[in-house]
Amino acid sequence: MYFLIGFCAVAALISLAVRSLDPTIGRQTAIAASSAAAITLIGALSGVFEEISALAALGSIGSETVKHVMKAIGIAYITRIASCICSDSGETTLAESAELAGRLALVMMTLPIVRRIAELLIELINETI
Repeated sequence: MYFLIGFCAVAALISLAVRSLDPTIGRQTAIAASSAAAITLIGALSGVFEEISALAALGSIGSETVKHVMKAIGIAYITRIASCICSDSGETTLAESAELAGRLALVMMTLPIVRRIAELLIELINETI
């Protein structure tokens, strides 16, 4: 991970230097570096997901819930990376659209969980009445 932090810092400095000579190539340098960093992060996230699964097994949390949490984390990261790439390219409207799409994907993904919680609450209320 420390290598990736250093890589990003050096890539930012290179992009800044190149951008003063040619703004287009400077942006392309930044996009290429951020894409390489994102690909590296995806590989590193597998260890995080394994740890989340192990913690869920200790707490007897259902595999469906863990799967939804992992998908939410993935959607959040992918959305953020896409938004940053769009912003770095000067496309703020596309960046905002990517963020909106990510938010909607998260809402759609969580609806089954919210429905299940509502069903459980209704069952509990009916049992107590």
